[in-house]
Amino acid sequence: MALNIQRTILRAIGAREQPVTVTAVDDVLPWYRRVHFSAPEFLSGLEVFPTVWIRLWVPSLDDPTVLRQRGYTLVDPDPAAGTFALEFVLHQPAGAAARWAETVRVGDSAEIAFTPARIDPDPAIGTYVIGGDASALPAINSLLDHIPDHATAHVVFTDPHDDAAELPFRTRENTRLSIVRTGAEQLRLLRALDVDADDVYAWGAGERSDVSGMRQLFRREWALPKHRQHTQYYWIRGKTTG
Repeated sequence: MALNIQRTILRAIGAREQPVTVTAVDDVLPWYRRVHFSAPEFLSGLEVFPTVWIRLWVPSLDDPTVLRQRGYTLVDPDPAAGTFALEFVLHQPAGAAARWAETVRVGDSAEIAFTPARIDPDPAIGTYVIGGDASALPAINSLLDHIPDHATAHVVFTDPHDDAAELPFRTRENTRLSIVRTGAEQLRLLRALDVDADDVYAWGAGERSDVSGMRQLFRREWALPKHRQHTQYYWIRGKTTG
């Protein structure tokens, strides 16, 4: 595979690619796929924290000899076993990562690069407000896995599929999950939550315009300090990249 500017920049800041091998492919839903990997060297000594993520290198749609990187949250990382999974939304038109996930087979190899960026919610926080879509589900579940037992989580999830409720949400007794079809509905429900802004950690990710609305809510309307909020867009509605 040809080198490109993305790989050059990441190597310059210390990110190094590591090989991984596909061990299983599961279709959770017809449009949502989980790919399992073996990577004992990568996972050895890895500190697992909420929303821990990596960059996966996949062939470009425009030129398969060129690799593109896409960020993915680790699903069920097990340092002792040397295994983890990634989850993919199989959408149309397919982007580079979705196309790779559509055709991947057991035994295939790929490269990943670790990203140490992390969030550190205060364990004393009593309320978590989480917004996202299917692209953010692994990160949402990672947060839910790490939320203290005393805290309540409000998850407002947007997805247009009729079977979205069958996605593998890791809800617990203290999780309040709402599923809506549009970003506008999502923002309306988030804004209507009866929460104490002094005791909230807010997190939002997914489509860019939806995240923009959440960012406005968290930063301006609720006036949350930087250490108690995080927003990140993962994709742009109507656009794909090579």
